[in-house]
Order: sequence, then C-alpha cells, then structure tokens
Amino acid sequence: MMKTESTVNPRPSPIGNPQRGLSNIVLLVLIVVVAGVAAAVTGLLMNIFERKQEAAAAHTPLVEVTEDTTDPAKWGKNWPREYDDYKRTVDQVRTKYGGSEALPRTPTAADPRSVVAQSKIEEDPRRDGRNAEFP
Repeated sequence: MMKTESTVNPRPSPIGNPQRGLSNIVLLVLIVVVAGVAAAVTGLLMNIFERKQEAAAAHTPLVEVTEDTTDPAKWGKNWPREYDDYKRTVDQVRTKYGGSEALPRTPTAADPRSVVAQSKIEEDPRRDGRNAEFP
C-alpha cells in the first residue's frame, strides 16, 4: 500500500480562527444578558416583598388617640395629610359678603320659628306619650 501524506497544517495560521472569536463574544454577551435579567428579576421580587411588608404594617400610631380625644393636633400627629386638610377647612377668612354670617341671628320673642317647631312636635303622631315629660 501506498502511503499518503496528510495535508494537515501543523501550525495554525497567525490570523487565528475567526469562528472561535465570534463564539466567545456571543457567549460573553449571553452571560451579561442573563446576569442582567437575573438582577432585574431579583430586584422586582425584593420590591414586591418590601411592598407586602409595608402593607402588613399599614399604620403605626405615633400618638395614642381614642374615640374621646377631641384635640385635632393629636390626631394630626398620626394623620398629617388629613390634619392639613382639616386646618384648611377650619381656617376660613371672612368676606364682605359673609354668607350665613352676614347678618347675625338674634332670636326674639316674636320669632315664629320656635312656635312652629313646637307645634310640629306636638302634632307628631309618633309622640304618643313616650316623652310626656318634655313639653
């Protein structure tokens, strides 16, 4: 048999294999993209967890208030936005038109409103002696 010489080049070319360099770049880009997606998903899950924790403790009172507490400033320490809205409604400026405050009401003995109101109470059919002690 005859020996055939192989045509394999024992030395690689000085330029290198362009396919190998391209696959390394693709692999590197793929790793960076996967790491970015993993970081984004981790950040999203952490944000969701933090929001759930905040919702579990929705209100932490700073000052103890009860149903009998009537001081708006105490309530304002626990609910500052609502207190700010309350202060805006309470702080009214008088105008020259006055609205219902233009003419002060001074009831007199001849004021028919009290007589009419009393007569309506006496005519009320629901008042069948239950409140007899009240005129």
